[in-house]
Amino acid sequence: MFRVGQKVACINDRMNHGGQRPSGYNYPIEGTVYTIRDIFADEFGRELVRLCEVKNGQENTRLGFIEPGFDASHFRPVVSRKTDTGMAILKKLLQPKPERVE
Repeated sequence: MFRVGQKVACINDRMNHGGQRPSGYNYPIEGTVYTIRDIFADEFGRELVRLCEVKNGQENTRLGFIEPGFDASHFRPVVSRKTDTGMAILKKLLQPKPERVE
């Protein structure tokens, strides 16, 4: 769904950690744009992301000592009007090239 380096917006900052947010951790803020630093799955197979702008220390998990991530479902891709993607690129490729006059 996401890729490293992609810009994403936080659409839900109510991160569920057993109903509480452990103190001492940094969390994303809803409505803020972040850059994906890492993507991985937790022990339950959920897709998690780490963000360049939000860093935390490591914690002891079933996977060993790792920096916690945030549920990918709490983010959405940011679409930039400056960057041509998808259909815009295809439309450009299909436009006829101007003929060269010599």
